[in-house]
Amino acid sequence: MANFMVRGAPPFLLTLLLAFPSPSSADDNVYLQDFAREQKARESSASTFLVGRVPQSERASPELIILQMKDTPSDVYRLYGRIFVPGGVLSEIVKFAREYDRHAGVYTSVQQSKTCSGTPDAGITFRYWTKPGRPTVTESIAHHRWIGANRYAISSTMTGTGPPQSDDLCKINLKPHGWVHNLDSFWRYETADGGVYIESEGVAVISTPPVIGYLFIDSSLKDALRTMFQEALKTIQSRFRRDRG
Repeated sequence: MANFMVRGAPPFLLTLLLAFPSPSSADDNVYLQDFAREQKARESSASTFLVGRVPQSERASPELIILQMKDTPSDVYRLYGRIFVPGGVLSEIVKFAREYDRHAGVYTSVQQSKTCSGTPDAGITFRYWTKPGRPTVTESIAHHRWIGANRYAISSTMTGTGPPQSDDLCKINLKPHGWVHNLDSFWRYETADGGVYIESEGVAVISTPPVIGYLFIDSSLKDALRTMFQEALKTIQSRFRRDRG
C-alpha cells in the first residue's frame, strides 16, 4: 500500500485538512530532502536494504513493529514499520502492490481505488476514496523498482486530496494539501528466512494552528496515520502468509 493516507479522523478534522493550505518551513524541507536521500541510500547494497539491518533476535518474527521517530522538526511526523510474512512469495506481494484497482475492500477504509495513469517504472498515478470519517479522495504517485531478484522498492508521494465529486475517481478535481502535506512513503520488500520482510517508512508535515491544532487536530491526525500504517502492514501479512503446518 504505497500511500500514506489520512483516515479515521473525525469529519471536522478532514474538513480543515481539505480547506487550508499549509506551506512547509525551510527546516521541514531540509529534513524531507535528507529523509529521501537516506531512503534511497538504503537501496545501494544488500546489507543496508532491509534484512541486513534486522537484529538477529527479530529475524523471522511475525510480530508487527511500529515506531515513531522522535528526532524531527516539530511539525514533521515520521513513522517506521516492519513485518515478516511467513511463507510469503515476493512476486505475489509485488503483483498486488502494483494493482491499485484491487485495493478497495482489501484495505478496510478504501471504498474505491483506481489506477489513473502511468507505469511502475515511470510512476503510477492512483487514487483512493477512503472512509470512515468524511469521504476523501487522495491521489499519489508511486515509483516501483526491482533491485535484483529478491528485493523490491516503492517510493510514493501524495499529490492531491479533496471530496468525492464523481464516481470516476480520475476525473475529480483535487486541491493542494491542507494541514497535512508532503506525505511521502518508502516501502521495501525482501525475500529471506522462508518468507518476505516488508518495511515502510513514512513522513508527513502536519502544520496546525497553535493551541487549537495541538488540542484537536494534531494528535488526532497522527493517530489516524499510525492506525493506517499498522493496518496496511497487518493486512498484507494476513493476505499472503503461508505458515508451515
